[in-house]
Amino acid sequence: MGGDAADLIASGQYRYSSAVFQYEEDSGVVLAIHSAALTNNPALDELDSLSDLSRGDVLTLLNGGEEPDMSDDKSAVAVLQAETGRLTDQVAALTKAGEKMKGELSALAADRDAWKKKYADLEGAQCARRPRRVRREKDALLETALSDERMMPAEQEWAQKQSLESLTELLATREKNPLLTRPGGGEKGPGTAALSAAQKEIWREERRRS
Repeated sequence: MGGDAADLIASGQYRYSSAVFQYEEDSGVVLAIHSAALTNNPALDELDSLSDLSRGDVLTLLNGGEEPDMSDDKSAVAVLQAETGRLTDQVAALTKAGEKMKGELSALAADRDAWKKKYADLEGAQCARRPRRVRREKDALLETALSDERMMPAEQEWAQKQSLESLTELLATREKNPLLTRPGGGEKGPGTAALSAAQKEIWREERRRS
């Protein structure tokens, strides 16, 4: 075949459309056209029009020339849309509930911190009062021990250095000192270390001042 291609087309020799297309091997159905050219010897006779082979008509060709039934697909899409809406509402509700719970948790944490502070303040006040209370109890215990002659005045300084618990345990088992009592149970003789009422009052006053 000689001559210029334009002359061949003008003379009508190149008057057939020859396409390069993709087709299904089992059925021979054309799936897509990749390119087309004019030729004088077409590969196939009685080609369908190119519009029938466009992508929009592939489903029609695969379905034997009939429009596919999309009702099932539309129903499935509707169900999916409804389920998506329901899940979206649930997520929104859970998010709102989560925000509410966060607020309640913050309030509980604030209450907890307030009660912890109150407890710490109360414990601090009790600790501050405890030494004074212990001292008062120890003074009362020593005064009683001196009065009922279970302790000598010379032991006071030592006794003040003892803990309230150990001093209480000691005096609970101690009996009267025989050196502070005359034989026969009479009055205390001269030179004894017992305190008079006035001396005891002076001792108590000194303890209060210290």
